[in-house]
Amino acid sequence: MTSNILVVDDEPHIADTVREALELEGYRARAVYLGHDAITAAREEQFDLVILDMVLPDVNGLFVCRRIKEISDTPVQIHTAEAARLNEALRSRNATLLAAYGVGATDVVEKPDDLLDKPYQLDVLLAKVKVLVKRGGESRVAPAGTAAAPETDEAIHLGALEVGRSSRWATLELRPLELTPSEHHILLALASHPGRIVPRAQLIRPGSYADGGGRHVDAHVLNLRRKLAAGGASAPTIASVRGEGYRLDPAPR
Repeated sequence: MTSNILVVDDEPHIADTVREALELEGYRARAVYLGHDAITAAREEQFDLVILDMVLPDVNGLFVCRRIKEISDTPVQIHTAEAARLNEALRSRNATLLAAYGVGATDVVEKPDDLLDKPYQLDVLLAKVKVLVKRGGESRVAPAGTAAAPETDEAIHLGALEVGRSSRWATLELRPLELTPSEHHILLALASHPGRIVPRAQLIRPGSYADGGGRHVDAHVLNLRRKLAAGGASAPTIASVRGEGYRLDPAPR
């Protein structure tokens, strides 16, 4: 049976180039240029792979990936050019990767700047597609009596904020937050108990400090407040409770 692949990119010449290359390799392929169109397509058809651009004009690629994963177990390969275009720091790049894998992406590919000359380096893309389609087909045929492990990392949802539990990622309005290990530990602890005071001692990441843990926590909380505030009115706030600890208050509705 011929594999069916959905290509999602807001630049039609790129989406169509990839679609045509896939068709020449014998795949069925469909190209759409908006995130909402991709979600609609995933509801209408069964795809064996979705090739998804991170930056779309209507909705964030992470939002599209999460919605597709709610519809089916189709593998999703996210393509991002953010790090290359913006010359972001390595930590920002890692935040994007962690968030993408956290919402269920199967693979993440960084697009080169010279897409017109070497769109995705098509030979490499096609090789990845072959592997992902085969892997996706195998994962759908589980032995009797076994259950497939969930692809998405279990997350805490607090309004527009999502915090991964088992891996270090977080998003606000489905945009990756750049967090250090200690900042993620603090945010996870606070988000696990929204509206409740969490003592400073519980916010110290195990093995991170020998002395002065409380002072380090205060410094990390200041950084967290700044990063959350950048999300605007949809962001929760961290309140200080003198002599006790900190509390995460959800954004007002």
